[in-house]
Amino acid sequence: MSAIAPSPNAIEIENLSRRFGHTEAVRDLILTVRPGRCYGLFGRNGAGKTTTIKCLLGHLRPTAGAVRVFGLDPRRDEVGVKRHIGYVPEQIGFYPWMTAQGMLDYAASFRPRQWNRALERELMGRFGLEPRKKIKAMSKGMRAQLSLICAIAAEPDLLLLVHWTK
Repeated sequence: MSAIAPSPNAIEIENLSRRFGHTEAVRDLILTVRPGRCYGLFGRNGAGKTTTIKCLLGHLRPTAGAVRVFGLDPRRDEVGVKRHIGYVPEQIGFYPWMTAQGMLDYAASFRPRQWNRALERELMGRFGLEPRKKIKAMSKGMRAQLSLICAIAAEPDLLLLVHWTK
């Protein structure tokens, strides 16, 4: 595995490969994302989009290659990487017994110094979400909006929004 020198880039991927047994999910991916830019990963099902994001988040270890998020290796400093990232997954996994506000308070507890309560309130109002509504009573769209608030109110350096069309 080659080493990537520290840099000002948000994401640096060098020759990322990930295999699952005999199946090659990603092969020799090279990608650089500069701060302040908007990028999209597009491709057919099975092209390696989800696998790449999971490697960025530290959920999967690359078979080969190197991944850095703001100069940090997700394998060695997963918590440090996640401090920089706001993430809205396709499948949202909230606790169904919590209220919207309870979920926001829970998410804020992981980032007490950078959580923006004013932005949280503004987005709750803009989306028309009721703070006392239980997550189990929310529609899929309402849960997606709540997930977006959790990601944005944390004021991340990098925002990952995942939406796969079928």
